[in-house]
Amino acid sequence: MNQGLKEINELTGVWGSLLCNNQAGVIASAPPADFIGSALENIARHCVDLMSPGNESFQDLQEVVVHFQQKKLFILDLEQAILIVLCNPGVDISLLRMTINLMITRWEADRKIQKQLKANFVERI
Repeated sequence: MNQGLKEINELTGVWGSLLCNNQAGVIASAPPADFIGSALENIARHCVDLMSPGNESFQDLQEVVVHFQQKKLFILDLEQAILIVLCNPGVDISLLRMTINLMITRWEADRKIQKQLKANFVERI
């Protein structure tokens, strides 16, 4: 999984990515060098809250792009986990989506990764 995240990070405008379970536990990450674990956990917690079934504003969404002044968050609900990509504002979202879709296809075909996802699966609250 980490290798897949590193490949996502190679896109121009992407500076970090992580995969967390449905209760914000970080499963895999390829963060920027200056990030600390608690910052990733904080980002994961907020993204899981945003995508949670209790958040009626965003019910049934599978993808969210959050725009900040200096950064963007691309959040994708994979059902078993949540993929979070930290980006610069000018990132090519279409290219990012294509790259992520390719990575997800590879992850779905990889039994080892599926086993890891299953082992880290928890119900969303």
